[in-house]
Amino acid sequence: SSQSIRHSTIRLVDALGLISDTIHVTQKTVTSQTVSVGTPGTLNQLINSEDKEIIEELTIIGELQNTDFWFIQEMKNLKTLDISGLYNKTLPVSFMANSTVSTVLLPLDLTEIPYQAFYQSGITSISIPSKVKRIESNAFRECKLVKGDIIIPNATEYIGSECFRDSSFDGILKLGQGVQSIGTRAFSECTKLTGDLTIPNSVTKIGDQAFRNCTGFSGNLTIGNGLTLIQESTFRNCSGLSGTLKIGDNVTVIQNYAFSGCSQLTGDLVIPDKVHTIFVEAFFNCIGFKGDLIIGSQVGTIRYGAFATVYSRGEIEYYGPLNFSKIYCKAINPPVLENTQSYHIPKGQAFGNDQEPYSSPRYPEYLFVPIGCKTKYETRAYWE
Repeated sequence: SSQSIRHSTIRLVDALGLISDTIHVTQKTVTSQTVSVGTPGTLNQLINSEDKEIIEELTIIGELQNTDFWFIQEMKNLKTLDISGLYNKTLPVSFMANSTVSTVLLPLDLTEIPYQAFYQSGITSISIPSKVKRIESNAFRECKLVKGDIIIPNATEYIGSECFRDSSFDGILKLGQGVQSIGTRAFSECTKLTGDLTIPNSVTKIGDQAFRNCTGFSGNLTIGNGLTLIQESTFRNCSGLSGTLKIGDNVTVIQNYAFSGCSQLTGDLVIPDKVHTIFVEAFFNCIGFKGDLIIGSQVGTIRYGAFATVYSRGEIEYYGPLNFSKIYCKAINPPVLENTQSYHIPKGQAFGNDQEPYSSPRYPEYLFVPIGCKTKYETRAYWE
């Protein structure tokens, strides 16, 4: 341990230079300590009660069990915990939840970060060990002081629901090439994450709202070829993304509000050929697209408001199409434009319907369809 005993004497002197009182101060500090635990469950025998109250930096090697972690939770002055030398491959549920410890170095052999491990904790940074396979639900949720990047190792396969939700990481997010599943709301409300958002080809499942309201992402959005379903509100209101969107070739369904509010995405929007259904308001208010909309050959249904936005003139709001210069629909049979009416999208208007008073509907000047299919489109409801 690093221990010191400091003595000081304070003399109180009056205006005549006479000493009126003397105060003697003795202060004992133990700021750091390294402990080797040979037998799990004995940490409380290796740190005495006085040191427990004043240790600020603690390094532990060996192996711990649950009672040892409970002992650590009771160390109220602890600021730095280095357990990188532990043999533990797992840790107790909520072992650092609501803790004021600012720095934690996790075991290098760790394979799982447990449920609520750092929930609402005071950590200021985190490095996820390279062998971690699973990060369970709520592990880093609502960490309001944490900074820096989120680097998910290549060994990690599973990221649980609400895992990083509403935390203050302000760097990039890098998902490892082994990630397969990202849970519901896993990164939602992480408003300070920045840069590109890239979903690797290894990812086969993303829960709904996984990246909702991640307004800080500022680059491209790239979705790999492992994903077949884009869930409801997955990227909703990622309003800072200002690059291009690449949707993976194997996506078949784009659910309600999937990209709604991604208002700065730009360039062309290409709907892959395997997509068969685009659900309600999937790209609502994506007004940054000013290139072409290319709708894949297998699209059979486009539900209301999928490619619409809201306009206003004074106090009047009306709903119309996005800003595409041209629309290419590759389907031989015109997709069904669902004739359901929502509270603000008129009946059947997958592309919106300009409701500005005394005006005609406003759509892109060009609609391209496969050769020989023009009559089909001209006679299909809502395409005419």
